[in-house]
Amino acid sequence: MLQHLLRRLLLGLFTLVLITITVYGLIRSMPGNPLTLLEGGDPMGIANPGVRTVFYREMEKEMGLDRHWLVGYFNWLGDLARGDLGRSLQDRSPVSAAIGARIGPTFLLSGTSLALAFLLSIPLGIYCGARSGRLPERAISTFLYMLFSLPSFVAALYLLILFSVELKWLPLRGMHSSDEALASMSAAGRSWDLIKHMVLPVACSTYASLAYYVRFIRANLQEAIRQDYIRTARAKGLGEAAVVVKHAFRNTLIPLATLLGLTLAHLMSGSVILERIFNWPGMGLLFFEAIGRRDYPVIMGLTLSFSVLVLLGNLLADLLYALVDPRIRFS
Repeated sequence: MLQHLLRRLLLGLFTLVLITITVYGLIRSMPGNPLTLLEGGDPMGIANPGVRTVFYREMEKEMGLDRHWLVGYFNWLGDLARGDLGRSLQDRSPVSAAIGARIGPTFLLSGTSLALAFLLSIPLGIYCGARSGRLPERAISTFLYMLFSLPSFVAALYLLILFSVELKWLPLRGMHSSDEALASMSAAGRSWDLIKHMVLPVACSTYASLAYYVRFIRANLQEAIRQDYIRTARAKGLGEAAVVVKHAFRNTLIPLATLLGLTLAHLMSGSVILERIFNWPGMGLLFFEAIGRRDYPVIMGLTLSFSVLVLLGNLLADLLYALVDPRIRFS
């Protein structure tokens, strides 16, 4: 196991280098840079062309934009080796602080969504797998298939129009009401205000995952039910619930463990488009804003965070294999 972990860590480190150097090269190749985007290409309101040219050169040197992107990448890598993610090119704040301030909202939104998806999908998946071909199962599967086919950002717009604009039951965007409104609320009122702001983004983030997880569990459960050991368990007189839950579902935990490990990245990265639509102050919205501002250190910090989470998710899936199936050994 230790040798396997060391190999995976070395492979993960090599993968991180490939990902970061590719992303850095791509973002430095995008049209425009942080200076050309400041006030329409006229930073600090400098109207004199000669003075503006000198100012551009000084700022490019300060931001490291006058060097080849490979030199900039290795400078960023050197800072990273010292534990420094750099500073934002927009407000000069530490990138680590900017990301740290957005982790909580993303974790709250994505964590709630994933918890609901798993809590609902496991019983629904078991029911659909055990009652395959019957009318209730076909109705549930058809409905979930329709949900899976509907893009979440499209559903988000329709839900906003219905519940926020027309019915005015739920807030339009954001994570909280205005500061003035929050000041007059009790602790319970603030909690209820947060819940109301979470309803629509959580619903949009949950339904597609729910549909996928139910279909995933259903397919694996149906495959397990066709195995010989299930017929043996039924022949021994075990009840159908015991056969399905204790024997069939237990043997579907290996692919489910893989799915659980791979969702770790989504847990923290959230959804860029949904956070932008609902103006949810998470890491996805920060990533969207950083791309628009060409804020290279912030983009690289977020890319590194998401990549590490994906690799950790894969490693976690490997470890979960051994937990759910003692027969698995790493060599």
